[in-house]
Amino acid sequence: DVFCDSNKRPLKENETIRFVTLADTYERIAWEGPDVFYNGTLAEDLVKDIQAAGGIITLEDLQKYRALLDESPIRIDLGGFTMHTTNAPSSGPVLALILKILKGYNLTAESVSTTEKKILTYHRIVEAFRFAYARRSLLGDPRYLNITDLINDMTSDAFAEDLRRKITDNMTQPESYYEHYYLAPNNQGTTHISVLAEDGSAVSATSTINHYFGSKVLSQRTGVLLNNEMDDFSSPNITNSFGVAPSPSNYIRPGKRPVSAMNPAILTDSDGSVKMVVGAAGGTMITTATALVILNSLFFNYDLTKAVEYPRIHNQFNPSTVEVEKSFDTNVLNGLKQKKHLTEAMYNNAVVQAVLKQAGSLYAESDPRKGGYPAGY
Repeated sequence: DVFCDSNKRPLKENETIRFVTLADTYERIAWEGPDVFYNGTLAEDLVKDIQAAGGIITLEDLQKYRALLDESPIRIDLGGFTMHTTNAPSSGPVLALILKILKGYNLTAESVSTTEKKILTYHRIVEAFRFAYARRSLLGDPRYLNITDLINDMTSDAFAEDLRRKITDNMTQPESYYEHYYLAPNNQGTTHISVLAEDGSAVSATSTINHYFGSKVLSQRTGVLLNNEMDDFSSPNITNSFGVAPSPSNYIRPGKRPVSAMNPAILTDSDGSVKMVVGAAGGTMITTATALVILNSLFFNYDLTKAVEYPRIHNQFNPSTVEVEKSFDTNVLNGLKQKKHLTEAMYNNAVVQAVLKQAGSLYAESDPRKGGYPAGY
């Protein structure tokens, strides 16, 4: 009824999808307040549809659910800019560690001014990716785990400097060199929006239902497309397809939230005014794509369109191959291969949404890798 026309033919690109039942649900929430979704008849309808599809969520589960507000997000100094991003169980600490490691190289436009300099810069970027992702699977829900020391490490200059000293400029290293722990799951059904208002307030928001179409279950009574976020957890004694053990930090517990690849970010100037609002959708590639756009814009001085569109690379440590977009500089790619990086073509990438304030003007960019366009007034 939602994804097909009146003849039961699947809708094509640019045809209109109408979530009529979902619109009715939103209208009820708008008029009656959010409590109707967690305690009222909407909750009852949703639970009935979940259980009819084989789910085990109860009305009590919905009533107990609380959205959590973290008023002390991660803040890191990037030299002239301060980045504000989400804490665990998101991947904000991973983004922070990547940029902290690279901060020590004092990257500028000069760092990518020649092929040789680009090769070295991108090698260092990949190595920062690897060291940061090697620690990603230690993350979990801080309400259930004591990861204070881990977060302090991943956001500290001293820890980043220690890792940076381990990066060898002549070649990459075997997996054991990076002190890897476990593999984190991927997610794909994600979307992001970056907003900067005329009064200077900013929003960077990422949401996800995990996989494409989530659990592939649509509540007929409410119109809600149900997620499969449970897949973001690890399960004991279940080894993934790479032969890597699951992460105990991310085991399932009642009320616990799983590790997520999301890391929306806001960057501010030295005077505290918003400089950039950025974030992405695209599973584990979210973090590397966001880091690259920040580097491209604020460190390499690319204009925002170029910063977002510029060909990307990705490495999440496991698998160890560097994924490369087809349009990536061949000379730089060959240089990475000479430094012993294993490479392969990238068939999917994260999509970044960014807003930049520069010289009193606002610039916005919606990643052309996925449909959409920036809007303003």
